[in-house]
Amino acid sequence: MLKSKGTCEEEAGWSDDKARTGHDRRARFFRHKEHEMNPHFVRSQTESHVLPHPLSDGSPPAWASTWGQDRYGLWVKFTISSRAEGRVAQRLRWIPPGSFQMGSPNSEEGHRSNEGPIHEVVLSRGYWLFDTPCTQELRSAVMGKKPSRFTNPRCPVESVSWNDCHAFVAKLSGTVGLDLALPTEAEWEYACRAGSPGVQYGDLDAMAWYKENAENETHEVGQKRANGWGCTMC
Repeated sequence: MLKSKGTCEEEAGWSDDKARTGHDRRARFFRHKEHEMNPHFVRSQTESHVLPHPLSDGSPPAWASTWGQDRYGLWVKFTISSRAEGRVAQRLRWIPPGSFQMGSPNSEEGHRSNEGPIHEVVLSRGYWLFDTPCTQELRSAVMGKKPSRFTNPRCPVESVSWNDCHAFVAKLSGTVGLDLALPTEAEWEYACRAGSPGVQYGDLDAMAWYKENAENETHEVGQKRANGWGCTMC
């Protein structure tokens, strides 16, 4: 997932560095310095954190091709065109500002030592977040290459490096006219939880592809149950 830059994170009783060093085993991350980031998702910088939400004045962001609101909340889409993939659209969900208890309790099954202690994190600005992992068709439309082992255009991108991810984010930002970045671990965990205090927001088979049900291959994005903010994490 990708998301907007500029989200402010503060951690009650902790330094800013410590606010970004926890580990959430519920998603796979790459580590970069003191940040944990997920290379499949992208965020976009909020246009305003003064308004109740960024569409409250009836004006969508300049980069949006369409926008609206549903039972999950606000959404926008951008569309790009390429010779290889034709027109490709990507939807982003609005993740509102707020706070949550980040980390895992010692009593949780499968708990790891680097997942605690539990601590409060405050995200003082909202951000737009891809509502699915980045698809192969979107990456191909931007980069003109398909590095993934599994070649379904609606499946998530895999078999790419950290540098590949950053090159894609930079080029997509320039193509759409939007300042994109990979979410920090705090932003990722906050969006995954979507207000839920539990270890997961539903039955694992209903919400995710994983070793026991994926049959050793990737699957098209958006098939699993979305969380409370409309994001499907695989």
